[in-house]
Amino acid sequence: MITAGGVSAALDLGLYVVELFSDAETVEQIQQAMDYPYYNSNLLNHSNNPSKIE
Repeated sequence: MITAGGVSAALDLGLYVVELFSDAETVEQIQQAMDYPYYNSNLLNHSNNPSKIE
């Protein structure tokens, strides 16, 4: 189960799920179409010290 709270978190979650089934390039294309620059591929969170998913 994957959950998210709030609008921005839900957008990040949606992009993460897209990335699970495709690739980072597809996510970047979607971000450009949405004009949503905040999602960073393969990051657990967007804090000042993000943890990378291994």
